[in-house]
Amino acid sequence: MDAILYIKKIPVTKVASSCQRLLTIVKELSVKEIKTIVRLALKYPSATRALLGAMLDELKRGTRNRTPFQIIKSDY
Repeated sequence: MDAILYIKKIPVTKVASSCQRLLTIVKELSVKEIKTIVRLALKYPSATRALLGAMLDELKRGTRNRTPFQIIKSDY
């Protein structure tokens, strides 16, 4: 989450390449780990939560055509 929060401050890289690397990392996470990240993201600023949401949406990690947000929301 801190990497997303400070994505503009990562030295010697562009935001787009940082996002691509983070997408690769998030892609390999389990649904349980993603739920944990989303729960932790609630304590971060809205811009950080929005970027995480966009990354999850980009990955299309939903099951049965549901988005990650719908999966997480249905579990709470």
